[in-house]
Amino acid sequence: MIGAPFAILPIESFNGPAARVMPESQDGTAHLIGTPGGTGFPERIMSALPKTLDQVLLERIQERTGRRVRDLSVEMSGELVVVRGRARSFHVKQLVLHGVRDVLPTTPLRNSIVVEAAA
Repeated sequence: MIGAPFAILPIESFNGPAARVMPESQDGTAHLIGTPGGTGFPERIMSALPKTLDQVLLERIQERTGRRVRDLSVEMSGELVVVRGRARSFHVKQLVLHGVRDVLPTTPLRNSIVVEAAA
């Protein structure tokens, strides 16, 4: 790869007028470069490291289910993916499976989502 890896901060992460491209430092964190017309530093410094597989899976499951799984967690145990949480229907539990399969089509999966009846 030529040059340093870069990260783009979302607009809401700092008080500047637009997102800025930032080089990654040696320790793997991103540091804010001056913002055009902006004054400050981000309220939270965002990491420039790539997302982990469990983070990618969590995001994909949340997209697929419309964030309808409560207490959602994803664990990687060797070759096995274990998904836990609570949903109100078997349809949402099935959508969790599809979310995982979007990212890992052939990896063994334990879908431990508990389906709870609506109160």
